[in-house]
Amino acid sequence: MTPDEIRAIILGLTREQARGPQAHEEAELLAERAEGDYEAAYDQAFLNAEGNIEERKAQARLVTQELRDAAAIARAAHGRVKLKVKQLDSSLMAHMAVLKSVMAEGA
Repeated sequence: MTPDEIRAIILGLTREQARGPQAHEEAELLAERAEGDYEAAYDQAFLNAEGNIEERKAQARLVTQELRDAAAIARAAHGRVKLKVKQLDSSLMAHMAVLKSVMAEGA
């Protein structure tokens, strides 16, 4: 790789990394909202259910399963965004080290 190719990669990584905070915030908000929607629906379903406590819990879980799944998916998406930001950081550092090495070799 030439220094110019490495610089182009670094610039691309830097642009992508700059979008990280916004993507992180959006994913976190979606996860929080999905969790809140699930909890509210569960609480309402529990209050509307009949029977003893365990029966009411079971009924509420059945009624809100889709929302629980949506909350889990939103949390996973948030986790993926956090992981991607960390991977971008690592990749950027690695490419900077390669560029420094190539420059030191006089390429």
